[in-house]
Amino acid sequence: MSPLLDFLRRHERDRGLMAALRCGLKESQEARAWPVLARFCDLASHGEKDRHRCRVVRTVAGLFATHPAAGGQGDMGALCLALCREDERAGLRSWRSGNEGERNEGPMAARLRSLLAAGPEEICARVTRVALYAKSRDLPVDYAQLEKDLLAWPRSRRAWAQHFWGSAGAGAPDAASDPEAAEGAS
Repeated sequence: MSPLLDFLRRHERDRGLMAALRCGLKESQEARAWPVLARFCDLASHGEKDRHRCRVVRTVAGLFATHPAAGGQGDMGALCLALCREDERAGLRSWRSGNEGERNEGPMAARLRSLLAAGPEEICARVTRVALYAKSRDLPVDYAQLEKDLLAWPRSRRAWAQHFWGSAGAGAPDAASDPEAAEGAS
């Protein structure tokens, strides 16, 4: 577990701290989260890699503070699949089985496409919308995987796509079998 997630789990019952971290999700209020975020990233850095890390830390901490439900497993592709309505799932099953004429790409597929098209500057804001939707549906988010994937962005995109559109039973790429994922893990 990362130092950030370890800290969040240890303090998840601290309502004041969680309220401050939720402010990190709103640009106009993010300064309230800085006293905590400064422990995990260099807020004053001007390098793009450091700014991206701060966006990731702010996003993961803010989302955790908003929806700390335990039990999330998988990446954003798997979460988007879990968020699909039954009619969209049927369309995906049809697509996977080769019935291209019966393809029914619904709102979660469109949302995932939006995530996959995002650059490092915008991925955190787009992920926030999906995670908040998961909260509304009472589905947990795997914050450890989310932090890892966002830090490796955009190399994580292929795994997200595989977990959403990949055929059932086909192994999803992991760091050992996907050179791009392995690069992002280092």
